Amino acid sequence: MIRGVELYRDRVRARKRLRDCPGRSGRQPGSGSEKKRRVDGEGMVHVGFVVVVVVCGPPARACINQIQNTPIKFFLQFFTEFGMIELMIVSFINFKGGTGRTSSVFATGEILSGAYGKKVLMVDLDFQRSLSYLSGIKADKTIVDVLSGDSLNEAIYQVRENLFILPSDSRLAEIDNPKSLQGILERAAGVSDYVLLDYPPSLNPVTAAGLISSNYIVICTRPTALDIAGLDLLMESIDQAKALNPALKVAGVLLTFVDRRSISMRKVIENIDLKILGSIGVSVKVAEAVGKSIVRYSPSNPRSSEYMEFVSNLLEIIK
Repeated sequence: MIRGVELYRDRVRARKRLRDCPGRSGRQPGSGSEKKRRVDGEGMVHVGFVVVVVVCGPPARACINQIQNTPIKFFLQFFTEFGMIELMIVSFINFKGGTGRTSSVFATGEILSGAYGKKVLMVDLDFQRSLSYLSGIKADKTIVDVLSGDSLNEAIYQVRENLFILPSDSRLAEIDNPKSLQGILERAAGVSDYVLLDYPPSLNPVTAAGLISSNYIVICTRPTALDIAGLDLLMESIDQAKALNPALKVAGVLLTFVDRRSISMRKVIENIDLKILGSIGVSVKVAEAVGKSIVRYSPSNPRSSEYMEFVSNLLEIIK
């Protein structure tokens, strides 16, 4: 969250404020932005600020390139440079299916909301609605309705204490111009300690907009040669998103479906260049848990301990 920071609407007021800041003399911003505030129980002002670029139809990569010279790029660079933004929007992603991405989002949300007492909103950006199904909620409204102009509050459902979800449905596959996603994530970031984004195993306009709005990425992957080779396209897309959002960082890799007896997997793991945040083994209990993550469904399962260790490592980077 951003504490005690005013986001100004125009260049003149932004420059005047910047000149008055200690140690910031002579630094000139280029513009301001609309502000959104909330006040917690202690009277601390929080300003949620998320910039999302509108991606106008497939292919998403081409759309990203079309907006690289917009003012949005400047806002991201300016507010990141001066340390005004510390977003907690984390994307769990892989363009390949079957990597345990959705189960990992849910487990992370359960741990952050339960063990750490944080307010967490999970956002399902997958038209297959796997995260929505896994959470066990029955939704009358989804993110598609919010994108169409319905109230955000009516589409957020409480899974349990401190844990909420903005669900999805199959109509999301038809969204090729998610204009209002910016406002949705801005409001979500303003009232949550952490926003966790789950994606489809593909690159599309919604995926691109979500990546650009994030500040941390967790790559979920199996430690096989084929899976690791498939990360090239993902890293290319991440690099293009970074050009628009300099605050975007790859927190690291979460290895899933790890067979520690496999010699070939051990060799693949040794050659991974990115930071490894965690290693989750294989367990049928993970697939059995619906409405609960593995950490709640089977707390004594080794996978639960592995997810706890992953979240601890993740927090060392993003907090």
